[in-house]
Amino acid sequence: MEKVSWKHKHGTAISAVAHQRGFYHDMARGALDAGRLHLTFLQLDHLPVSYNLGLVSHGQYHYLKTSFHEAYRSRGVATISRAHLIRILIDEGIKEFDFPGEPYKWEAQWTDKLRWHRSVLVYNKTVMGRVYRTLTSLRDRVRRTPRNVP
Repeated sequence: MEKVSWKHKHGTAISAVAHQRGFYHDMARGALDAGRLHLTFLQLDHLPVSYNLGLVSHGQYHYLKTSFHEAYRSRGVATISRAHLIRILIDEGIKEFDFPGEPYKWEAQWTDKLRWHRSVLVYNKTVMGRVYRTLTSLRDRVRRTPRNVP
């Protein structure tokens, strides 16, 4: 599904980056084993045209990834798929739907409320992971420094 979406060409699809593919594979396996994985597909003439990937926990649905087959964009498969997902979640007793990360324009059709999130960065034990951690720490220290201090 990701390879035939607009996300693949832009490099944001799970399929676009090898280590991202590995991360989502391992995360999905762990979530499935823990009973928290929630994955839905929308099919048109037996062809998958959209999917929604999330985690469920304590009455909450945490939206992780969604995408659709680019050839079916004009048919609104992403919106139909999401509406179907929400119906399923209501039927399952889910009380909260948590959109991922930054608020995107398309999310405004579903809610006008925003809830702030906290990001957690995980670094691997490679040289590049350590370099990235150091640079991130320096950036965060600079951002916390009061700008109007004499």
